[in-house]
Amino acid sequence: MAGRGESDWLDNAEDYSYPVYLHDVGALLVHIGATNVYWVGTSMGGLIGMILGAAKESPISRMVINDIGPVIPQSSLQRISNYLATDKVFPDMAAAETYLRDVNGAFGPLTNDQWAHLAKHGFKLANDGTGFQLHYDPKIAEPFKAGSEHDIVLWKFWDRISCPVLVIRGRDSDLLIAETAEEMSIRGPKAEVHTLDGIGHAPTLMTDEQIALVRNWLLKK
Repeated sequence: MAGRGESDWLDNAEDYSYPVYLHDVGALLVHIGATNVYWVGTSMGGLIGMILGAAKESPISRMVINDIGPVIPQSSLQRISNYLATDKVFPDMAAAETYLRDVNGAFGPLTNDQWAHLAKHGFKLANDGTGFQLHYDPKIAEPFKAGSEHDIVLWKFWDRISCPVLVIRGRDSDLLIAETAEEMSIRGPKAEVHTLDGIGHAPTLMTDEQIALVRNWLLKK
Protein backbone atom coordinates (compact mmCIF):
# COMPACT_ATOMS: atom_id res chain seq x y z
CA MET A 1 0.00 0.00 0.00
CA ALA A 2 1.04 3.62 -0.46
CA GLY A 3 3.58 4.77 2.09
CA ARG A 4 4.74 1.26 2.95
CA GLY A 5 7.80 -0.60 1.77
CA GLU A 6 8.92 0.30 -1.74
CA SER A 7 5.64 2.08 -2.61
CA ASP A 8 5.66 5.84 -3.07
CA TRP A 9 4.90 8.14 -0.15
CA LEU A 10 1.86 10.42 -0.46
CA ASP A 11 2.25 14.18 -0.18
CA ASN A 12 -0.60 14.68 2.29
CA ALA A 13 -1.01 12.66 5.48
CA GLU A 14 -4.82 12.76 5.24
CA ASP A 15 -4.63 10.75 2.00
CA TYR A 16 -3.55 7.71 4.00
CA SER A 17 -7.18 6.61 4.26
CA TYR A 18 -9.37 3.67 3.34
CA PRO A 19 -11.08 5.44 0.42
CA VAL A 20 -7.64 5.94 -1.15
CA TYR A 21 -6.55 2.37 -0.38
CA LEU A 22 -9.75 0.97 -1.89
CA HIS A 23 -9.33 3.14 -4.99
CA ASP A 24 -5.76 1.88 -5.41
CA VAL A 25 -6.80 -1.76 -5.01
CA GLY A 26 -9.67 -1.30 -7.45
CA ALA A 27 -7.34 0.29 -9.99
CA LEU A 28 -4.89 -2.60 -9.61
CA LEU A 29 -7.60 -5.22 -10.14
CA VAL A 30 -8.81 -3.44 -13.26
CA HIS A 31 -5.25 -3.07 -14.54
CA ILE A 32 -4.52 -6.80 -14.25
CA GLY A 33 -8.00 -7.79 -15.44
CA ALA A 34 -8.84 -9.70 -12.26
CA THR A 35 -12.52 -10.68 -12.06
CA ASN A 36 -12.20 -13.59 -9.63
CA VAL A 37 -9.98 -13.02 -6.61
CA TYR A 38 -8.89 -15.06 -3.60
CA TRP A 39 -8.17 -12.43 -0.96
CA VAL A 40 -5.80 -12.95 1.98
CA GLY A 41 -5.57 -9.89 4.21
CA THR A 42 -3.79 -9.35 7.51
CA SER A 43 -4.95 -6.52 9.79
CA MET A 44 -5.42 -3.48 7.49
CA GLY A 45 -5.45 -5.83 4.51
CA GLY A 46 -8.32 -7.69 6.12
CA LEU A 47 -10.28 -4.48 6.58
CA ILE A 48 -9.76 -3.55 2.94
CA GLY A 49 -10.94 -7.02 1.97
CA MET A 50 -14.04 -6.72 4.15
CA ILE A 51 -15.05 -3.43 2.58
CA LEU A 52 -14.29 -4.61 -0.95
CA GLY A 53 -16.07 -7.90 -0.29
CA ALA A 54 -19.21 -6.03 0.75
CA ALA A 55 -19.55 -4.41 -2.69
CA LYS A 56 -22.47 -5.56 -4.82
CA GLU A 57 -20.24 -6.87 -7.62
CA SER A 58 -17.17 -7.72 -5.59
CA PRO A 59 -14.49 -9.73 -7.43
CA ILE A 60 -13.64 -11.63 -4.23
CA SER A 61 -14.86 -15.23 -4.37
CA ARG A 62 -13.06 -16.55 -1.26
CA MET A 63 -11.50 -14.53 1.54
CA VAL A 64 -9.09 -15.14 4.41
CA ILE A 65 -9.11 -12.44 7.09
CA ASN A 66 -6.14 -12.60 9.42
CA ASP A 67 -6.70 -11.27 12.95
CA ILE A 68 -9.05 -8.39 12.31
CA GLY A 69 -12.80 -7.97 12.46
CA PRO A 70 -15.71 -5.55 12.27
CA VAL A 71 -15.06 -4.29 15.81
CA ILE A 72 -11.63 -2.92 16.69
CA PRO A 73 -11.18 -1.81 20.31
CA GLN A 74 -9.94 1.72 20.92
CA SER A 75 -7.20 0.45 23.23
CA SER A 76 -5.62 -1.61 20.47
CA LEU A 77 -5.85 1.30 18.03
CA GLN A 78 -3.99 3.47 20.51
CA ARG A 79 -1.26 0.84 20.89
CA ILE A 80 -0.73 0.66 17.12
CA SER A 81 -0.80 4.45 16.86
CA ASN A 82 2.00 4.67 19.40
CA TYR A 83 4.01 2.09 17.44
CA LEU A 84 3.53 3.86 14.12
CA ALA A 85 4.71 7.12 15.64
CA THR A 86 8.11 5.59 16.42
CA ASP A 87 10.88 7.54 14.70
CA LYS A 88 13.86 5.68 16.13
CA VAL A 89 16.97 5.13 14.05
CA PHE A 90 18.91 1.96 14.84
CA PRO A 91 22.68 1.78 14.40
CA ASP A 92 22.61 -1.55 12.57
CA MET A 93 20.23 -4.27 11.39
CA ALA A 94 20.91 -6.38 14.48
CA ALA A 95 19.60 -3.59 16.72
CA ALA A 96 16.60 -3.11 14.42
CA GLU A 97 15.78 -6.81 14.59
CA THR A 98 16.05 -6.78 18.39
CA TYR A 99 13.52 -3.94 18.49
CA LEU A 100 11.23 -5.81 16.09
CA ARG A 101 11.31 -8.93 18.27
CA ASP A 102 10.56 -6.85 21.35
CA VAL A 103 7.52 -4.92 20.05
CA ASN A 104 6.13 -7.81 18.00
CA GLY A 105 6.54 -10.66 20.43
CA ALA A 106 2.81 -11.34 19.96
CA PHE A 107 3.67 -12.74 16.50
CA GLY A 108 4.40 -15.98 18.34
CA PRO A 109 7.32 -18.40 17.99
CA LEU A 110 9.35 -17.70 14.85
CA THR A 111 12.75 -18.96 13.75
CA ASN A 112 15.79 -16.73 13.63
CA ASP A 113 15.60 -16.78 9.82
CA GLN A 114 11.96 -15.64 9.91
CA TRP A 115 12.73 -12.75 12.26
CA ALA A 116 15.65 -11.77 10.01
CA HIS A 117 13.32 -11.84 6.99
CA LEU A 118 10.82 -9.55 8.75
CA ALA A 119 13.60 -7.17 9.74
CA LYS A 120 15.08 -7.12 6.24
CA HIS A 121 11.77 -5.98 4.74
CA GLY A 122 10.55 -3.96 7.74
CA PHE A 123 13.47 -1.52 7.90
CA LYS A 124 15.31 0.66 5.41
CA LEU A 125 18.50 2.66 5.41
CA ALA A 126 17.86 5.93 7.24
CA ASN A 127 17.64 9.08 5.14
CA ASP A 128 21.02 10.30 6.36
CA GLY A 129 22.59 6.89 5.70
CA THR A 130 23.78 6.41 9.28
CA GLY A 131 21.42 3.67 10.46
CA PHE A 132 18.11 1.91 9.86
CA GLN A 133 14.54 3.05 10.37
CA LEU A 134 11.12 1.49 9.92
CA HIS A 135 10.22 1.14 6.25
CA TYR A 136 7.17 3.35 5.95
CA ASP A 137 6.22 7.00 5.71
CA PRO A 138 5.96 8.40 9.27
CA LYS A 139 2.96 10.44 8.10
CA ILE A 140 0.76 7.31 8.10
CA ALA A 141 0.58 7.68 11.89
CA GLU A 142 -1.21 11.05 11.71
CA PRO A 143 -4.68 10.00 10.43
CA PHE A 144 -4.38 6.76 12.37
CA LYS A 145 -3.90 8.67 15.61
CA ALA A 146 -6.77 11.01 14.79
CA GLY A 147 -9.11 8.05 14.37
CA SER A 148 -8.06 6.09 17.45
CA GLU A 149 -10.27 7.77 20.06
CA HIS A 150 -13.18 5.34 19.68
CA ASP A 151 -13.85 1.71 18.79
CA ILE A 152 -14.20 1.09 15.05
CA VAL A 153 -17.46 -0.72 14.20
CA LEU A 154 -17.93 -2.09 10.66
CA TRP A 155 -20.72 -4.64 10.94
CA LYS A 156 -22.59 -2.90 8.09
CA PHE A 157 -19.86 -4.12 5.72
CA TRP A 158 -19.50 -7.56 7.27
CA ASP A 159 -23.21 -8.28 6.96
CA ARG A 160 -23.10 -7.62 3.18
CA ILE A 161 -20.31 -10.11 2.43
CA SER A 162 -21.62 -13.19 0.62
CA CYS A 163 -18.44 -15.12 -0.30
CA PRO A 164 -16.98 -17.85 1.95
CA VAL A 165 -14.67 -16.42 4.62
CA LEU A 166 -12.02 -17.96 6.86
CA VAL A 167 -11.07 -15.91 9.91
CA ILE A 168 -7.73 -16.62 11.56
CA ARG A 169 -7.31 -15.28 15.06
CA GLY A 170 -4.45 -15.24 17.53
CA ARG A 171 -5.91 -16.37 20.84
CA ASP A 172 -4.11 -13.52 22.65
CA SER A 173 -5.05 -10.86 20.08
CA ASP A 174 -6.16 -7.45 21.32
CA LEU A 175 -7.51 -6.42 17.88
CA LEU A 176 -9.80 -9.37 17.22
CA ILE A 177 -11.26 -10.33 20.56
CA ALA A 178 -13.04 -13.65 21.12
CA GLU A 179 -16.53 -12.13 21.30
CA THR A 180 -16.16 -10.43 17.91
CA ALA A 181 -14.77 -13.57 16.28
CA GLU A 182 -17.68 -15.60 17.62
CA GLU A 183 -20.20 -13.11 16.21
CA MET A 184 -18.41 -13.21 12.86
CA SER A 185 -19.20 -16.93 12.76
CA ILE A 186 -22.96 -16.45 13.11
CA ARG A 187 -23.75 -13.35 11.06
CA GLY A 188 -22.96 -12.04 7.60
CA PRO A 189 -20.98 -14.70 5.69
CA LYS A 190 -20.89 -16.87 8.84
CA ALA A 191 -17.15 -17.29 8.71
CA GLU A 192 -15.19 -20.35 9.67
CA VAL A 193 -13.01 -19.21 12.58
CA HIS A 194 -9.64 -20.80 13.39
CA THR A 195 -7.86 -19.71 16.58
CA LEU A 196 -4.10 -20.14 17.03
CA ASP A 197 -2.72 -20.66 20.53
CA GLY A 198 0.25 -18.72 21.86
CA ILE A 199 -0.16 -15.90 19.33
CA GLY A 200 -1.57 -12.37 19.55
CA HIS A 201 -1.74 -9.79 16.78
CA ALA A 202 -1.04 -11.00 14.28
CA PRO A 203 -0.24 -14.49 12.98
CA THR A 204 2.54 -13.98 10.44
CA LEU A 205 1.33 -16.72 8.05
CA MET A 206 4.97 -17.80 7.78
CA THR A 207 4.94 -21.14 9.61
CA ASP A 208 4.21 -24.40 7.79
CA GLU A 209 1.06 -24.87 9.88
CA GLN A 210 -0.34 -21.43 9.08
CA ILE A 211 0.56 -21.66 5.39
CA ALA A 212 -1.17 -25.04 5.13
CA LEU A 213 -4.24 -23.67 6.91
CA VAL A 214 -4.64 -20.86 4.36
CA ARG A 215 -3.75 -22.96 1.31
CA ASN A 216 -5.99 -25.89 2.17
CA TRP A 217 -8.96 -23.64 2.88
CA LEU A 218 -8.59 -21.65 -0.33
CA LEU A 219 -8.37 -24.86 -2.38
CA LYS A 220 -11.26 -26.54 -0.58
CA LYS A 221 -14.17 -27.37 -2.88
